[in-house]
Amino acid sequence: DALLRLVPRLPQCYDEPFADSSQLPTLLLAQAVRSEVKVALSGDGGDEVFGGYDHYFETGAYERWHGRPAAGALAGATALLARAPLPAGVRRRVGKWARAARVATSVDEAALYGRLTDKGAGTRVLAGRWRRAGGSARAGVPAEASLNARLGRRDLEGPLPDRMLVKVDRASMAMGLEVRVPLLDTALLECVWRLVPGLRYASDDRKPLLRAIARRYVPAALLDKPKRGFSAPLRTWLRGPLRDFAEDLLDPARLAAGGVFAPARVRALWRTHQRGHADVHHALWTVLMFELWRRQAPAGTRLPAS
Repeated sequence: DALLRLVPRLPQCYDEPFADSSQLPTLLLAQAVRSEVKVALSGDGGDEVFGGYDHYFETGAYERWHGRPAAGALAGATALLARAPLPAGVRRRVGKWARAARVATSVDEAALYGRLTDKGAGTRVLAGRWRRAGGSARAGVPAEASLNARLGRRDLEGPLPDRMLVKVDRASMAMGLEVRVPLLDTALLECVWRLVPGLRYASDDRKPLLRAIARRYVPAALLDKPKRGFSAPLRTWLRGPLRDFAEDLLDPARLAAGGVFAPARVRALWRTHQRGHADVHHALWTVLMFELWRRQAPAGTRLPAS
């Protein structure tokens, strides 16, 4: 209930359209921490600098099969198998093969990064010029010693400052809490980035270097816990307690008047989600957060030219 009550406040807290689903528990956590202290430390940057994200461990298919006919053949085979009535265990395995095929058949490293992280999926609901602009990419990433190091640089220069740090900074400020990020200290970052990639991207362990150091000070029971997300159950909320709230924001006439989203595409995604045919809550939440911000924006606020 506490999380749900925060939803209408999100535009005021973030002062811009912002649609990371973990923004809600982050706000609640900042509120709880502020009741005890005025300054807190965040671990933001740990995954990007020390190699903690899952996509650093999914690049093997690209390095082994990119440009080979076998990659295309695997993609075709998994597409056919996906339509077949298969046992649950086999279907999961086919799903893994299909993801490997999508990775291997990426046109280049920019496309690979998009597929590994699902970047750009929300552009399917944009309208006209916004749809074209939404697919634009950042400037080229400087050459690094390995593919994973280049992906890490993309994370460090894109999602980290654009999303992760924004999320924590705005949530903490909204609750009167100051948060500092020691893992992004300039000297530490420069030191770690000069290390050979193998120390940061082990084949069988997330953040191996950071974990090795932390074992001197942190109980193993904490370090050995599996990585867990920090997000709200939007998948089910959009079919339950947030359904009426979303229906109002996704009104086709209002979407058309806004001119940013294609109402027919948005409504198609909404029906797909409500019927349980697919989980598209990420794309829907993006639309909802933009429309909520647009309704609450000061009079005269104009969108930038794309």
